[in-house]
Amino acid sequence: MSIWTVISVASSVVGTLASMQQAQAVKAYYDAQARQAELQGRIKKVEAQENAALVLRRLNQTIATNIARSAAGNVSPFTGSVSLLNNVSTQYAISDYNLAKETGTLGLEMGLQEADMLRQAGETKRKYGYISALADAGTTAYNIRQNLVPKNPTSPINATRSTTYKNPAIGTIIDG
Repeated sequence: MSIWTVISVASSVVGTLASMQQAQAVKAYYDAQARQAELQGRIKKVEAQENAALVLRRLNQTIATNIARSAAGNVSPFTGSVSLLNNVSTQYAISDYNLAKETGTLGLEMGLQEADMLRQAGETKRKYGYISALADAGTTAYNIRQNLVPKNPTSPINATRSTTYKNPAIGTIIDG
């Protein structure tokens, strides 16, 4: 076995290991992206909850302002137009509150879905990276084996194919 064969084998092993490490690094990258997507989803949910709380604070301010103004004007704050105004404000606030809560839930779900997709992509990249590394190692092993086989023309590995054709007009033709 020549030194070049040893170098080729060592190079193949190192290349295979490097490809496997690269596949693992790509998976780690996708896992980090997945964690980031989860965090973004959680941030969107918290922001939506803050918006929902803000809607309720504004509703309280609006109702308190309506009650204070009606009392200052010597009008009952719990009947008539003031009550109607408070009910309408409450209905709109409930709608806005529910929308904010739903937005938060959707933001979180989207973040979790994106994280799952990224994790799956990372796992797929890792698997195919390993498969590719092993396929390259197999190809290199085959090439090394081919170089180690003696160059014997009668060997089944190195034998060439020839075909003989008989043409009565020209004679015998050998192809190959």
